[in-house]
Amino acid sequence: TTEIYTLSLHDALPIYKLYKKENLEVSYAIFRTQKMQSNVIEKCQKHNQRENKFYSNEDIDLFRTRLNYDLHNKQNINYKSEIDKKIKERYKGKKSIRKDAVVNIECVITSDEKFFKSIGSSETKRYFEEAYKFVSHTFGTDNIVYATVHLDETTPHMHLGVTPITKDGRLCAKDWLDGKKKLKELQDNFHSYITSKGFNLERGISSEKTEAKNINKREYKKQLAKDLRSEERRVGKECRSRWS
Repeated sequence: TTEIYTLSLHDALPIYKLYKKENLEVSYAIFRTQKMQSNVIEKCQKHNQRENKFYSNEDIDLFRTRLNYDLHNKQNINYKSEIDKKIKERYKGKKSIRKDAVVNIECVITSDEKFFKSIGSSETKRYFEEAYKFVSHTFGTDNIVYATVHLDETTPHMHLGVTPITKDGRLCAKDWLDGKKKLKELQDNFHSYITSKGFNLERGISSEKTEAKNINKREYKKQLAKDLRSEERRVGKECRSRWS
């Protein structure tokens, strides 16, 4: 015979909290992309290189800005000039570049605050160095414009910019980001690579599941909070079904 046990809410709550903790405290390898046209490049540069005097983002601690660094450049650069230089030297198309062309793909690479605290500053730097190597291999080192690591916000993260010039000289972001399949492959490959380097992380939320082709940091934070709430409801529902 099957014995059925019932628990009072008072007895079940500690078990639920433990179950919830075990299921929610998972860190993810996050790799998100954003296509950029020339009209937003200056704004992107000012944010990444902390050239503004004031920021609406309350996460930014200007006293810690000195800790930020760039894995590709030794000093601040002019994004537009560097992008224009790459296009002039390597673009082989016969047509002139359209004003609305995607001239920069920004990759935002991160995990969560808990993960970076657990591995320490040395391994955090290695995480971003390995991520840089992955992007170099995937997009080509010649295409990288910047690789700025921000340590002056709550969660360490890297903004890595790539001019999408193909091997045959086309300016074509679609070669890397066209469709959900390519985005999923890109994120799958990043997860496989970064875990092979010794970082114990789960696969980040698939763009196929979120139905998001590109996502900026603010949207990412909103999406992550939404997913955590959804997971919490799922765990609660599962616990109630077990203990009812």
